[in-house]
Amino acid sequence: MPIEFPWAAAMPLVAITIGAILLLTGRHLFWLLVASIGFWLGWRLAWLLTGGDSQWVSLILALGGALMGALAAVLAQRVALWAAGLLFGGVVVLIAWEHLGNPPAAVLWPSTAAGALVGAFLFSRIFDAALIFFSAAFGAAMICQTLPLNRNIQLVIFFMLYVVGIGVQLYRRGAQGMLPYKDPNDH
Repeated sequence: MPIEFPWAAAMPLVAITIGAILLLTGRHLFWLLVASIGFWLGWRLAWLLTGGDSQWVSLILALGGALMGALAAVLAQRVALWAAGLLFGGVVVLIAWEHLGNPPAAVLWPSTAAGALVGAFLFSRIFDAALIFFSAAFGAAMICQTLPLNRNIQLVIFFMLYVVGIGVQLYRRGAQGMLPYKDPNDH
């Protein structure tokens, strides 16, 4: 089963727009990141339940997942923080395996669980930095899924976008005075 954003093919402009927002400003929009993850998981759940036969059921479950994710991010940030870290760490590993080649289940599930635990740990300990790295990865993946290119080219573009997204978010973070102050006269 390919790991992709199924709605991205149907709505490329929406996927590219949300992907670009997450790629470049995801640190500021934690709720959008969690809502996007909820949308993706809701769509995948609907696909598993209906076999992809009902677009309406898929859309309703996806929107429900997005709404639950956004509400959790706003109302229960600490719980949403751990849940987002778990989900996002797992999703990043699944997307990476899709591009690297599908491994046997004996490798896929333990590596996905490890990615989920790493994501939860990073989100809880170094939230700001983790949010930059994960939102850039999720945004780059959303954009790349819309490109009608072979997987190797998508992978190269993913890494280029990922590096640009991290750079832009770190630059904006520093420009807003969030990096430790360094005296320019200090050598």
